[in-house]
Amino acid sequence: MLDLAQRFEAEQEDLDALCAERDWSRTELFLPNEYYGIASILKRYAGYPQQRPVKAVVPHGIYQNDHELADFERKAGLAAALVYPQYRLGLYRDRGRMLEVPSAAPFVYAERLMSAHPPRSGALFFPAHSLPGLTVEMDLEAAADALDALPEAMKPLTVIVYWHDYLLGRHRPFADRGYRIVSAGHIYDSEFLPRLCYLLKSHVYVISNAVGSHVFYALQAGCTVRLVEMPYRRSGSEADLRLKAPTLTDARRAAVDEIAALFSQQVATPTQAQRRAADFYLGIEHALAPSEMKDLLQWLDRLDRFGRALYWRDSGERFDARPATPGLVPAGVRRVLVRTLPSLAERATRRVVSGTIALLRRLMPFLRNVRLRGRSG
Repeated sequence: MLDLAQRFEAEQEDLDALCAERDWSRTELFLPNEYYGIASILKRYAGYPQQRPVKAVVPHGIYQNDHELADFERKAGLAAALVYPQYRLGLYRDRGRMLEVPSAAPFVYAERLMSAHPPRSGALFFPAHSLPGLTVEMDLEAAADALDALPEAMKPLTVIVYWHDYLLGRHRPFADRGYRIVSAGHIYDSEFLPRLCYLLKSHVYVISNAVGSHVFYALQAGCTVRLVEMPYRRSGSEADLRLKAPTLTDARRAAVDEIAALFSQQVATPTQAQRRAADFYLGIEHALAPSEMKDLLQWLDRLDRFGRALYWRDSGERFDARPATPGLVPAGVRRVLVRTLPSLAERATRRVVSGTIALLRRLMPFLRNVRLRGRSG
């Protein structure tokens, strides 16, 4: 069997397969918990069963806004949220009526699990990436020219492309210049974060033209990061722009500008200021040991199942859990009443009816062609 490094390297030889469209596994109650394999990583780190869902909303990246909660998170139907960075505390409580647990980014645990230690060389370039419904518009040929002009100390240079951009063919201007193209895989790939961590640990430098989660992931993985000026903009429908590129408050816009300035310096190794910024955005102070993560996932499961009654007995103080607004925590109970019990009742009714018809068929042969109609849809 191939070891981790060999497997990740071999996968880069077939980017068509690595980036191909795929469906989510439907293990999680909240679909975005499967983005980038974040729930899988938390469970792997904790030694928690993979078939059991994570009973909390887990942000799938570092959101820069501090005043908006997306509808898909607000309506997740879960009782709790694992919150990072800390300027987003209060949003899930006040707007989503969820109990909040200050947390670390899942990438922190992916990095702690990484057993491969590849040799480092050259730089990994992250161009600003598109999303389904939101396309990054930038001069790719000019970006390739800028890469050509980078110092020799940063070479060889590899370009990492987001799966959606690969499917759009936006890697081709770089491939035509002879640059190696790699990817961390599809958004529903449970190995996305481990693969990304491996690729980061394979390089000395990370270069990008966008302030994103990858900047802080790169610091955590031991890379030296440099942001470069390559203008871009995002285009899409008004709804997609509002959802996927939300506006920032003045304070957060100033913070993003500060990050850009901090990482625009050309440095040989990460500075203390850069490390402090990465630790803050990744929520390092709230990172848990494996046993603590297992306790947290089990507690979240009980909270989801039993709601407020459990919270009265176990407030989650050891996780610094912050209570939600009144009326929240029975979300798990509401789901049982609205989803689970009706489903059980339906199955029980169908069994009774099926058994009755089977009995009648034996007693009355003319009923042998009677069939239960299956549910539509």
